Amino acid sequence: MSEQVHRETENTANSRWGWWLLAGLILLLLLLLLVQLFAGSRPLKPLRETAVSLNITINGQPLLVNFDDLNDNPSDYANLRVQVSGNYLRLEPIDCAPFSGPRIEWGLVADGLQLNASGFEAVVLPIVSANTQMTLEGIWRRYPGPAGCGKEPTAGLWYLEVERI
Repeated sequence: MSEQVHRETENTANSRWGWWLLAGLILLLLLLLLVQLFAGSRPLKPLRETAVSLNITINGQPLLVNFDDLNDNPSDYANLRVQVSGNYLRLEPIDCAPFSGPRIEWGLVADGLQLNASGFEAVVLPIVSANTQMTLEGIWRRYPGPAGCGKEPTAGLWYLEVERI
C-alpha cells in the first residue's frame, strides 16, 4: 500500500511540474510575441525641427489711417496695426441672448463715419465724456458672422481691437 501511495505522489508531483513548465513556456512565447510586435515601426516619432521662413515683416509701428481709408478699403488693413483719431462715442449696449461676435460698446466718430472699437471698456466707459478727441492704436479686425443678436449685419463687422489710447 505504501508503494502505491508513493507512486501516486510521484505522479502528482510530475504532473504539477509539467504544468508549471507548460505555463512558463506559454508566458515566454507571449513575451517574445509582444516584443516582436512593438519592436517594429513606432507609431509616434520624435519631433524634427524644420527651418521655416516667415513671410511676414514684424513692425510695431501703426499705419496712420483716416476714416475714409478704412471705409473705402477695409480689407486692405485687415489684421494690421493702425492708428486713427476721432471723437469718442458711447454706444447703447445690446442686451440679447445668445449674443455673437465682439461686444461693441464704444467707438469713434469722424468725417461723418463711425468706427467700432473693442477693448479698454473698464477705463473708457466710466471716465471719458462724449465727443472727447481720442487717438487709438490697435488691430483692424473683421468678425465674419452675424453680430449681436444675429439679425444684422449679416455680412460681418469691422472693428478696431484697441491696444493703446
